[in-house]
Amino acid sequence: IGVVDLTAPSSSPSLTAAEAVTVEIENFGVNPQSGFTVAYQMDGGAVVTETFAGTINAGETGFHTFATTEDLSVDGDYVFTAWTALGTDEDLSNDTLITTVSNLLPITGTDGYYIYSNTYGGAEPWFTTSGAETMDAVYGPGEWNLDFFETVDPDELFSTSTCFIWLEGGDAMAVEMENFLNANMEAIENWVASGGHLFMNSAPNEDNGMDYGFGGVALFYPYFTNNAIPGDPSHPIFDGPFTPVGSFWSGFSFGHATVTGDADPIIVDEFDETRVVLAEKNWGAGSVMFGGMTPFAFHSPITEATNLRYNIVSYLAACTLADIDAGVATIIEPNDGCGLETATVIAK
Repeated sequence: IGVVDLTAPSSSPSLTAAEAVTVEIENFGVNPQSGFTVAYQMDGGAVVTETFAGTINAGETGFHTFATTEDLSVDGDYVFTAWTALGTDEDLSNDTLITTVSNLLPITGTDGYYIYSNTYGGAEPWFTTSGAETMDAVYGPGEWNLDFFETVDPDELFSTSTCFIWLEGGDAMAVEMENFLNANMEAIENWVASGGHLFMNSAPNEDNGMDYGFGGVALFYPYFTNNAIPGDPSHPIFDGPFTPVGSFWSGFSFGHATVTGDADPIIVDEFDETRVVLAEKNWGAGSVMFGGMTPFAFHSPITEATNLRYNIVSYLAACTLADIDAGVATIIEPNDGCGLETATVIAK
């Protein structure tokens, strides 16, 4: 047996002086195990030792929350070492986990970035302008930042002044995006945990997918989606602010890859709803969307598909910058049309 994960606390900008400590334990053997010792130590301090009360069957996992809490209220990094002690354990190499939890500085800025590779000399993936058009529609021309995987400064990009980042690795830019993710994943995950909003999208024409991080989310390639529908019709991206959005989109192809792992499905393949083309996951104080979609220039109906992409970025471009902050996200009714008369206004 051994500790395989520290499930709490997790990095965020709002850790307290009394954080519960929870570990996940896996039984690597062939016999059920119970009554063994589980322990942890934070930053080389006092060792907290308790007895696991349940039973973990062979090949399964269990969770243990310690009675002792820890003070992580000061900004900074905290190193946790957690382990099990079983007298008959025949392999001690997998007993211990060492991991870092950070009390992060919160996102305070509103900057938005669109990042892809300069492998085409500066042109967007697929040689369209769909991404720039989307950023212009949401932020306004000249009000957002463009950079490349090969040249961007990660320290500047993943800073508290940045609210939204779109990492795009479509067509022949998938390898460059994968290399960027592999080199910067810890910084990316911590930035989202601080309250950042991230859109990772890739419709590859190369390689075999990539690890999207964030607890085992991945991009599976190839899988070609021609017809797509909402996986969660109640999601805000289907309401606006750009309308009409529709509830069916097609393309050749709408997507070149699918998203797997622990994330909520937002857009799925019409004929196989287990094939997820866009997913979302909350992470710390922030959120991330994962996609395998091609540019909207290849989609139809073009107006609805364009507005859908605009809404994805619009939804992610608004970060929480205060504990109390209410505002109107979109006008649901009335809709555009001819012959409008007195109507009820519904705002979201």
